[in-house]
Amino acid sequence: MAVESKEVRAFKETLMHAEQGQAREQYTLGLMYANGVGVAQNFQQALHWYMKAAENGYAPAQYILGNKYATGAIVKQDFLKSFSWYLKAAEQGYPKALLRLGQFYASPHAEISRACIVKAAEKGLADAQLLQGSECAAEKGDYFQALYWVKKAAEQGLAAAQYAYGNMIANGQGCAPDLKQAMHWYRKAAGQKFAAAQLALCKIDELGGARDRLRRKAVPTERRQTESKWAEAAELGDAQAKYNLGQMYQLGQGVETDPIKAELWYLKAAEQNDALAQFQLGQICEKPRPREALLWYEKAAEQGNSDAQFALGSLYSTGAGVERDAGQGFLWYLKKQLLN
Repeated sequence: MAVESKEVRAFKETLMHAEQGQAREQYTLGLMYANGVGVAQNFQQALHWYMKAAENGYAPAQYILGNKYATGAIVKQDFLKSFSWYLKAAEQGYPKALLRLGQFYASPHAEISRACIVKAAEKGLADAQLLQGSECAAEKGDYFQALYWVKKAAEQGLAAAQYAYGNMIANGQGCAPDLKQAMHWYRKAAGQKFAAAQLALCKIDELGGARDRLRRKAVPTERRQTESKWAEAAELGDAQAKYNLGQMYQLGQGVETDPIKAELWYLKAAEQNDALAQFQLGQICEKPRPREALLWYEKAAEQGNSDAQFALGSLYSTGAGVERDAGQGFLWYLKKQLLN
């Protein structure tokens, strides 16, 4: 007789308690079905148990249903139902739901939006803390408070916050400038593949290298060899090599800085569906050609690039160079947080 695994036993026990009406166990059962833990993966059954738990007043289940209806995952997309479930969870003080309400209200009801985000930040939600920090800096010019909130989010491991905190320290916003500390936080964000932080470290590294070259009055041979290696691979059609050449020309790594060549190599890599190159093109185009930036961000975002998803959320939410669409902005912010 086959021995039941620990996961199967846990599933059966959870099922028993869920069928007795215990909301927390119903939610856990939904997670087990969604992830195939102790049972075959079944998203419809997951939805069934999430709904049971949500109807019994369990806030995490209400929040997850809000996500499902917002993104159209498993169910038909319905912003009204999404809002309703977020509201139910937020009324119980659930931090993630408070943040979602803040994003929903951002365009028509700014005061309600701010109140929701502050509450979520105070309850310890990193995404809300970063938003609150941005609000303090951009709207109030209060860099001391901004630094306080961004640091809290950074300490929880949020890559975007680690990068933002590094920027604030590097620029002396709310504190004395400290490049060494800034690099510490850039490295943390870069370790999570946060492209902007990786770029910041490259720029700092290049600045140090430029100083060394001025002292030596020579360009390091190894960097010239690196450029030659990537050029050879790029000519053979390697997308990664094309992206690397774009970075070299953008940052002046071993070659003279050349924005036109940088954009050209990024374009060649982006046309081969390289998401990082598509994001970099979006960054390059954002101010001079926002419509073009939007297209490249969308291509990168659809491949799951979290930086591009965040950039799209910002573009649509603020209407920077595109027609403002708070709903689209909310959706991209949501995808960034759900899919990465």
